[in-house]
Amino acid sequence: MTAAVIAAVRHTDTEYDGLLMRGVPRGEARRAIAGAVAERLREWEGPGGGLGA
Repeated sequence: MTAAVIAAVRHTDTEYDGLLMRGVPRGEARRAIAGAVAERLREWEGPGGGLGA
């Protein structure tokens, strides 16, 4: 998984940017949305694992 894919999910599929705009420190914001990022990546992987499987 590339950092670019994870960053894209973080910025488009979570409230990460909103947290930053409200003054939440970056590390804390990333921890807050980590589960949502992981869930989205699992959805993309599908039942066979690996993107595009």
